[in-house]
Amino acid sequence: MTKKSTPPESEVSAQEKILDAARAEFIAKGFKSARMQAIAKSAGVNHALLHYYFRSKEKLYDAAVRETVRTVWSGLQRELQSVPTESDFETLILTLLKTHARILSRHPDFPLFFIRGILEDGGKSFPAALAEILESFGEVPRRVNQALIAEIKAGRLRPIEPVHFWLNLVGMVISGFMASNFAKRLGPASPLARIKFTEKFFLERAEMATTTLLRSLRP
Repeated sequence: MTKKSTPPESEVSAQEKILDAARAEFIAKGFKSARMQAIAKSAGVNHALLHYYFRSKEKLYDAAVRETVRTVWSGLQRELQSVPTESDFETLILTLLKTHARILSRHPDFPLFFIRGILEDGGKSFPAALAEILESFGEVPRRVNQALIAEIKAGRLRPIEPVHFWLNLVGMVISGFMASNFAKRLGPASPLARIKFTEKFFLERAEMATTTLLRSLRP
């Protein structure tokens, strides 16, 4: 059986720089107006190397989408695996939100990239990437849904459809990161300019979101 070779570290680094530059370009200009030449320049690589790795703007966009989704979900699964199965529901949700906060603190452009992508391409790329990646990292929603149903059956939470729970959860987390992106674009005159959008801020948001969400669901 032939063993799959691992790309040299320099190649991985070049591809990461290209994907970071691509996300920034797609956020700033959208898919249609984004230019491969601008992405190559921002990444510090020549145009030929960019095409060698990704061939076309469509393939580069798809790769950026998949890497974005994979980074978030693999991180969530890794952290949830460290939470003992006997842990209470609040611990599980707090771990999920704090991990999400840490990941997005390191990649603050992810939420804007996600939202712009959904609005621009009609939601084709992100759901397709998410569906494929969940085949590998599907333990995250499965475990949370199972724990949610168990809490409802035990009478500790009021009945709620899992989809509404997830929408509330994601909305509470994403709102803080969207505010940080708005603050950058609105400038120093904005009331948001006074807020320091640090990892500490987002971890505090995770704790508040957990408390608020669970309090709203308790009988």
